[in-house]
Amino acid sequence: MPAVRELVAEMRRLREEEIALRGKSVNDTAQYRLYAPADDATITEHEASSGAQYSPAYREFLEMSNGWLGFWPDWSLIGVPRAENRDMYADVSDTLSIIPDELDASEQAKLIEEEKHDAKRILATNHMIFATNFNGGLMVFDRNRVDVAGEPEAVWVGYIYHVERRYPSFAALLEYAIADTRKEIARLRQARG
Repeated sequence: MPAVRELVAEMRRLREEEIALRGKSVNDTAQYRLYAPADDATITEHEASSGAQYSPAYREFLEMSNGWLGFWPDWSLIGVPRAENRDMYADVSDTLSIIPDELDASEQAKLIEEEKHDAKRILATNHMIFATNFNGGLMVFDRNRVDVAGEPEAVWVGYIYHVERRYPSFAALLEYAIADTRKEIARLRQARG
């Protein structure tokens, strides 16, 4: 598997091509932006305060860019809290605020136990959240499913605890996004004639 740095560079190139094919600008920072890097101490501090850890590959990404607005059409990658990603954190907070209306404390505790054995169940608050689609969808690193290299599965969580899709790792998510973006570019080119 290519290094995270190479995957991010390829995804960036493709994403910017796709945006241009749509007649939009990559300079529209309200829709698309890679943020300045985060340093190791800040990343570690955020992990300690949140009680969850980023995957090693995602830490590598954060050292290149502390988040990516418009990473993939519906998704944005969240970095450590800073002014530029305040809207992402507000969206995550709004999404998570629904949990008490859906699950009481005992149901949440039960779900935390179930997710250890059932890959179709997960409670987003029990894991490091690393992406939002600004529409109730989140992506988390599943602390219960970690490979021998220390890379947890990346999980798309819909409606707070429904597993929509799993990727073996953050790098695998990048590879999937790259393949999907290539298909979309081909579709856009064909539509233009």
